[in-house]
Amino acid sequence: MRYTYTATDTGFVALVDGYRVCIVGGPSPIADHVDYRWTIEADDAEDDEQAFAAGTGEILASGETVTPRQADAQIAAWLDAYG
Repeated sequence: MRYTYTATDTGFVALVDGYRVCIVGGPSPIADHVDYRWTIEADDAEDDEQAFAAGTGEILASGETVTPRQADAQIAAWLDAYG
């Protein structure tokens, strides 16, 4: 398994086995808490740090959760099933 991790102001971006994985926290539009949105992208910019950070690959999966742990579990399940 190849893995890199970069913290951002609102979450993180990681490269896991050739997939760009991102979790971003932000205010919920309908409740008084933070929602966590996650995406898994094909990593087309593996050697280009700026393109990697910007997320220019095809989005393969995405979701929204109330806690980062839920997002982590959903990402892990997707990677196990399709990665």
